Amino acid sequence: MTLYLVPPMAMAIASVALGEQPTLMVAIGAMVVLISVLALNLERRTVVQVARA
Repeated sequence: MTLYLVPPMAMAIASVALGEQPTLMVAIGAMVVLISVLALNLERRTVVQVARA
């Protein structure tokens, strides 16, 4: 799951080190991807917990 943090960290480092400014669409796209991955992982955990009960 931590591999999904590589692109946002690369954007943050590029912003600080190189002075690049990501566009609003890039930031929104990154948030959509991270939220969807988080939602899928949370959904998988609840299914596994119900199956164990």
